[in-house]
Amino acid sequence: MTNHTPLPWKYWHRGQNTGYNTFVIASGTDEIANTNPGDKEAEANAAFIVRAVNAHDELLEFVRWCSTNAPVSG
Repeated sequence: MTNHTPLPWKYWHRGQNTGYNTFVIASGTDEIANTNPGDKEAEANAAFIVRAVNAHDELLEFVRWCSTNAPVSG
């Protein structure tokens, strides 16, 4: 299996003065994706994707911890 693009991912607005009104998602200088022409929803989607990707490893570690340490009722 191939590894994913290194973390952390970031996003920024590729403003209208460049001819693109999109939000770019990237790792370092590697562009991963960009949104449809930018609006509040496009920015929210870019922010959500970046937040989810950057939190993935920590969340997975927590789920694993819960599966072995959390009490099970019932």
